Amino acid sequence: MLLELVGDHRNVHMVEDDGDRKWSYFPKTEIEKAREGRLMEVVDERLEGRADEKQVTTMVHVALWCV
Repeated sequence: MLLELVGDHRNVHMVEDDGDRKWSYFPKTEIEKAREGRLMEVVDERLEGRADEKQVTTMVHVALWCV
């Protein structure tokens, strides 16, 4: 639930990739972004960059520990 709050995405959704449809698992995306130090890229776009990076990082880490 925390991941959905941060990124405004459902945890699992269908995506198109080169004409193929496949499932995208949002926590996997979050883990990759966390490792790369790019968590702010997954924050809900409606916030227009007005999210506190430290709070986002804390929320995502807590959410990933729960997963």
